[in-house]
Amino acid sequence: MSSVAIVRCEQYEQALVDQAVAVACEKGEMPDVRDKRILLKPNILSDAKEERGITTHSAVLRAMIRHLKSQGAKEVLVGDSPGLQKPNFQPKASGIYQVCEEEGVQWIDFTKQPKTYTIPYTRGKKLPLAAVLSQVDMVFSLPKFKTHQLMYATGAVKNLFGLVPNLYKSPCHVQFPSREQFASLMVGIASS
Repeated sequence: MSSVAIVRCEQYEQALVDQAVAVACEKGEMPDVRDKRILLKPNILSDAKEERGITTHSAVLRAMIRHLKSQGAKEVLVGDSPGLQKPNFQPKASGIYQVCEEEGVQWIDFTKQPKTYTIPYTRGKKLPLAAVLSQVDMVFSLPKFKTHQLMYATGAVKNLFGLVPNLYKSPCHVQFPSREQFASLMVGIASS
């Protein structure tokens, strides 16, 4: 059973975001991260400036990195794979790459040597996912709530579609064309 916590934070002032993230993690009963390798998966549709509101805000990423470290995480990694990224993508315009550098965490390029996984709820469909998944103990999704043409709204589960490296995403939309089929794929990736 998953827990959900919603905490109001009306500004992206770092101290306020730090506090809101800490409260959300406590109320949401975040699992014990001591001595664990953690992958943070922000939502980066494209490397747009954060004032456009289409990526996870860098203050949220920074707050989560700090909170995980304060809770004893052994290592924190950050990565995503926008659909049209080039190899060696670094999200600099959004401020996310700068946060990784300033907080001393590694940015992971999901396009490097993805591993193929059988995805639950998809009748045995195999799909390449970021290789780092086999190297971490936990994945934390840091989604951005926004609209989506097929699913109407995105959320934490849809954000994990970014674990599929760049151009491997396109065939998924063809093979899972209905809302229900695509939802099964999203749940399958989250369950992998």
